[in-house]
Amino acid sequence: MSVFDLAAFRALPLPDEQEIMAGWQGDVARPVVSIICTTFNHQAYLDDAIRGFLLQKTGFPFEVVIHDDASTDATQTIIQGYAARYPHLIRPVLQFENQFSKGRKPIPLAATYARGEYLAICEGDDFWGEQHKLAVQHAALQAHPECNLCFHPAWHGGSYTAPDLFERVRNDNLFYPVCTCVMPASVIIAGAGNFIPTASIIMKKSVMDTLPDWFYTCPVGDYFFQSLGVTPAGAVFLPQPMCCYRVEAQGSWSLDQKLMHDRKVQHWVRMRPSIAEMGMYLGKAWQSDIRFMQRNADEFLLGDTNIPVSVRVQAYDDYARSTPSLAIRLLMAMRRVPGALGLLALLPYKARIARLLYLGRIKLMKDIGCAMKPPAGNSA
Repeated sequence: MSVFDLAAFRALPLPDEQEIMAGWQGDVARPVVSIICTTFNHQAYLDDAIRGFLLQKTGFPFEVVIHDDASTDATQTIIQGYAARYPHLIRPVLQFENQFSKGRKPIPLAATYARGEYLAICEGDDFWGEQHKLAVQHAALQAHPECNLCFHPAWHGGSYTAPDLFERVRNDNLFYPVCTCVMPASVIIAGAGNFIPTASIIMKKSVMDTLPDWFYTCPVGDYFFQSLGVTPAGAVFLPQPMCCYRVEAQGSWSLDQKLMHDRKVQHWVRMRPSIAEMGMYLGKAWQSDIRFMQRNADEFLLGDTNIPVSVRVQAYDDYARSTPSLAIRLLMAMRRVPGALGLLALLPYKARIARLLYLGRIKLMKDIGCAMKPPAGNSA
């Protein structure tokens, strides 16, 4: 597996503002890309994020909008320090009352301050590790004007046990092709928000400007603005990893999910009606993909016997209505039964899901005309 060289990244000298802008063509006051960085108590990670922005080499103007949601640590002080050094490049937006607690989603809120035609997204606990990321992704979208969004894989790491280790996920070969291609929207919708690393996204600002009202009641925003951004034409996929995702950053979604089981349950309970809203918004052409996601939510809720019975019963009823197979209905019914009988039902169920995922990935690769990566275990 490939490993990101964090020490080399941190050793790169930071250019000053004049050096960054030296190769720009066009009006500096009208950036082509707005980098959107959202922060909350990210003092331990923010230097890496801002370093990744300042190392970008482009032939077009860009700006960095850093939106802090009333951090209680030194995050705002760090932002102000960089803004003083790069006054024409970094635009700080410092909240003094937490907006997330009022139901406002950080990324769409930060995007309202952007001036660029495109948005490049990176939360403050993640960072970019490739100096030409913006230039390469902008060129890819220019080559595919029918697409609104471009993304790529990420290095994963930054855990408490190995804070400086970032590497490719071993099963990436199951998810991503090895060539540049247009990824079908249906694949991304079915990915439940896990398919596109948020820090890899560059997208047209018009997607954020036209989000429907129901979006603002969704439990998380990333999956839904990704899905809206890739329909109907799909998204441009680039095979090279160019960002790093911290899997256990303090305050991150991944860590909270490990610490708060109840929050994960409530997430999926709330996801189900939001997925239905998106289905009605997108129309009939996407109903099979929406039903897949609804079943995905039901399968999670059915798979955990610690979840209240009333929640699992509702999930079973919804799942049974969308699943024509009598055998699958019987298996799902058995899973409502505590004890050995319910556990027995897990075995063919898990085998079925694994088979469907495997066959689905093979079909995807055929659809987009790309070869599969070598099996896990081969050196990247």
